[in-house]
Amino acid sequence: MFVLNPLQIPPQLHVAFSDVRPVGVLFLVLVFIYLLGSLFLKQPLVIRGHEFRFPNFKTGLVQVVISSLDWLLATGVLFVLLPANTPLSFLDFLGVYLLAMFAGVASNVPSGLGVFETIILLILSSKVSGAALFGSMLAYRPIYYLLPMIIVAGMLTV
Repeated sequence: MFVLNPLQIPPQLHVAFSDVRPVGVLFLVLVFIYLLGSLFLKQPLVIRGHEFRFPNFKTGLVQVVISSLDWLLATGVLFVLLPANTPLSFLDFLGVYLLAMFAGVASNVPSGLGVFETIILLILSSKVSGAALFGSMLAYRPIYYLLPMIIVAGMLTV
């Protein structure tokens, strides 16, 4: 997404580049290296005394596909919660969502709490009411994270 439809990074974030294309290229290279490692590296990789084993190629590919579907589903949940008159396509919102998640993970704040919401508000507040965005994001976390946990806990109980 970052390579095909690069989003402009807000200047308030003070990063060395103006759009997300370099981050997208880096992520694609990392996924490519992971898949190549799962295809060719049969021996464990030892880094500072820690042993890492790549899964077989089929498992690695399935992991990448399932992870991608999870990102799409998570984006879809928040996209559906946005106000109906939001002037964004799903693909445009996907770029915003992924940038916000990347910033949240890079910040090392647990669950990116606050960082994720700030990035989305920063980018979309000129297109959508800040209050409506904030309300959507308040509903998103319980729906995407807590609701499945409650359902699974109920299933385990039964």
